[in-house]
Amino acid sequence: MGRDTWGAIVGAALVAALWAGSPAAAQTQQQIEWCEGRAGASPDQQISACTALIQSGKYAGRNLAVIYANRGAAYRTKGQPDRAVADYTQAIGLDPTIAYVFNSRGNAYADQKDYDGAIADYSEAIRLNPRDAAYLSNRCWARAVVGRDLQEALADCNNALGLRPNYAVTLDGRGLAYLKLGQYDRAIADYDAALKINPKLASSLYGRGLAKQKKGDTAGGDADIAAAKAIQADIAGEFAGSGVTTGSGTATNPGAPPSSSAPSSTGTPPSSGAPPSSGTPSSSGTSSSSGPVVQPSPTPGPNHNEAAAFYARGNENYQKQDYDAAIADYTEAIRLDPKFAYAFNNRGAAYRAKGQYDR
Repeated sequence: MGRDTWGAIVGAALVAALWAGSPAAAQTQQQIEWCEGRAGASPDQQISACTALIQSGKYAGRNLAVIYANRGAAYRTKGQPDRAVADYTQAIGLDPTIAYVFNSRGNAYADQKDYDGAIADYSEAIRLNPRDAAYLSNRCWARAVVGRDLQEALADCNNALGLRPNYAVTLDGRGLAYLKLGQYDRAIADYDAALKINPKLASSLYGRGLAKQKKGDTAGGDADIAAAKAIQADIAGEFAGSGVTTGSGTATNPGAPPSSSAPSSTGTPPSSGAPPSSGTPSSSGTSSSSGPVVQPSPTPGPNHNEAAAFYARGNENYQKQDYDAAIADYTEAIRLDPKFAYAFNNRGAAYRAKGQYDR
C-alpha cells in the first residue's frame, strides 16, 4: 500500500541524541554518521556501525536506545522485520518515551502481518505524541486492513488530515476504509485526491479500480488496476491478503505502512539516508550536483531532536516523490534548527526534483 511512514526510517530522526551528551568523540565520525544513516551508508554499513557503537559499552539510556532503533531501521530496510522488532524492543526497554520508536516497531509488525501488534504500537505512539499525523494515519490504515473498528479508522484518518491536510497516504488509507465499508463513491473521491498529489501511488490506483468495478465501471476499473500493476507488479497479491479481489468482495491488503517513520508502496522503507538525488550529501560533505553543500554544524541547536524528526519524515516523503510534503518537513526542521545543514541541502534536492531550480 505504500505507507511508510511514515516512522519507518528513524536513523536521521534520532541523530541528535548521538550529538549531545554522549561520548561521541571516542568513536570515529564515520561510525556515528553511518549509524545515523547518513553519509550514503548502506543498510549493512549502518548495521555494522551501530553494532560497533553498541559493543563499545560507552552508551546507555536514551543514547543507546537511539543506536538500537537506528539499527532496527536498517534491518527493516533489508527486509528483516524480525530483527528490526528485536532492536526496536531493546530501544523501548531502554527508553519507553520515544514515540517514533513505537511507530517504527508498529511498521515492522505490519511487515510481519501482525496488525494487532502494529495497532497497539501505533496507539502507544499516539499516546506519547497525539499530534503526529503519521501515527494516526498508520493506525487508520492498519485498522482498515484488518477490517474491524472501521469507524475508528475513519476517525484516525480524519484527525490526521486535520493535522496535515492533503496527505496522500492518509487519503489512501481512508479510501481503503471506505472501500471496506462499501462506500465506493467516498473511496473513489479519496483515491482521486491521493492520486492528484501522487499520481504513481499504486495502492490508490488499485483501490480506485476495485471501487469502480464494484460500481459497475468495469472498463474504468480494469484501466486503473492495469496502471497500478505497471507501477507495482505485486500490488494484487498485497491487496488480496485483506480479502478483496477484483470484481467482488471486500477490500484488500495494501502492504505495510510507508509513513514517518513507514515504507514505500511495497511495504519496504527507502534508504534511511538523505534523498537519492543529485543534491544528496556525501560522506565528504560535498554533492554530486554543481552547487556547494553546506557543511553540517558541529553543534546542533537545542531543538535538533524535534527538527531531526521532521527531517526524517521529509526523507520518507522524498522517497515517495511527495516533494511538496518533503519540502514542508525540511522547512519545519530548518525553522526548529536553523543550523541543520542537511535539511537545507535536502530541501534544495526536493525543489530540484520539482524543476524549481531557482529555489
